[in-house]
Amino acid sequence: MILTCPSCSASYNVPNEAIGPDGRQVRCKKCKHEWFQEGGKKALEDLINLIQSTDIDVDDIAFDDGKKKPKLAKPE
Repeated sequence: MILTCPSCSASYNVPNEAIGPDGRQVRCKKCKHEWFQEGGKKALEDLINLIQSTDIDVDDIAFDDGKKKPKLAKPE
């Protein structure tokens, strides 16, 4: 997980386990600013909510080359 200080924009690469699923209080080594860093659980919940609130059909999303994703056969 990459943490970015909201005060000075310093970035830190820390293991997900250091923050935990529920988040924790952290302090910037550079400027000493303290903030609560959300954990992976909150980020996952936010992503799920975003996906569920989107009306995008995944089959309509194009690859980087501009071509649409090929349709996959349904398993029998």
